Amino acid sequence: VHLAIHIPAVQNYIAHTAVEKVGSKINGKIEFSKLTISFINRIVIKDFSITGGPGDTLVSAEKVAVYISLADIIQGDIKANRIFINDGVFNYIEEGNKESNLHRIFGLKHNPNDTTKGSWPHITIKELRIKDYRFNYVANIPPKVPVAEGCMDYTNIGVTDINLRTYDLKTRPKKGITAKIHSLKAKEKCGLDLKNLS
Repeated sequence: VHLAIHIPAVQNYIAHTAVEKVGSKINGKIEFSKLTISFINRIVIKDFSITGGPGDTLVSAEKVAVYISLADIIQGDIKANRIFINDGVFNYIEEGNKESNLHRIFGLKHNPNDTTKGSWPHITIKELRIKDYRFNYVANIPPKVPVAEGCMDYTNIGVTDINLRTYDLKTRPKKGITAKIHSLKAKEKCGLDLKNLS
């Protein structure tokens, strides 16, 4: 198995089988140009994207490198030693009725009668690095008051040059996300420039 997994044809089969399995469960497409597996625990994906259709990109990245433990996966734990994400974008677009492009693509339905708190999956990432990334958020409603020049419009956020390095990122059921931020740099289109948060 160790030798077979390094054969490009085997890697291609594993990658496309996984994509087809996940892709069949969402209302969109998962695409990438190349996937390689090396030393069993290192996976590199090139030109990765999840889209709902032409011009409807939820997330993309020029390169994603994940260092994982197969033993943890076999035990059912979602753990990664390191994840590197380079040059991409995440677009979160509200589409009304407390739903978004994320809800639509992943088939998540908002139930106004459900008063229980949401539960995060159990995920642990020892180190996460994001380089040259972008984030866009568009609300389904206009701002309540006109946005003055130089001020952030919280209904239409555009962040560029995101460079983030965190350690011990964890998600826990009913507790959300925790992480130790080593450094964070970003720019918002209003002119806000975060030089370094640590």
